[in-house]
Amino acid sequence: MSAGSVLRRTRVAAAVLAVAAFVALQLPWSPIRTVVVTGPSMQPTMDGGDIAVTVRRATYRAGDVVAFRIAAGDPGAGKLVIHRIVGGDGTNGYVMRGDNREGVDPWRPRRGDVVGEVALLVPRLGLLPALLRTPLGLATFAALVTITAIGFRRRNEQAEATRAID
Repeated sequence: MSAGSVLRRTRVAAAVLAVAAFVALQLPWSPIRTVVVTGPSMQPTMDGGDIAVTVRRATYRAGDVVAFRIAAGDPGAGKLVIHRIVGGDGTNGYVMRGDNREGVDPWRPRRGDVVGEVALLVPRLGLLPALLRTPLGLATFAALVTITAIGFRRRNEQAEATRAID
């Protein structure tokens, strides 16, 4: 097996593992979740399109930036929100506020509503999935995949031709 073949197989295996890890992080029982930030409510701390990686904790306190699900019966029920805890507690409900907001949120999430505390922020990476949902973005992605596949095929054909000459 040639070094190039080993390298290609290693890249494919790494890509498969990365996708599997990403999918595993999205499972409901996973303590780590990724959330795409939307809207301006957390500026300047976070911008729309950033990806927040959250980690579930046993407790949260004022100052923590967390992702939480809006409870059933509240406006926006089921939606995921990323805001800062400014008061309250996990039993009676946390008082929440976006960094770019004057007042506190109408929601009072309890400990069970909190998905996790933001542990890592990856700027702008969340724009890629949004871009792929547009016709232009999808066409660009398809063109890149096609060009890459053609390039790999030509390189393989050249390598085979070189081996045939040797």
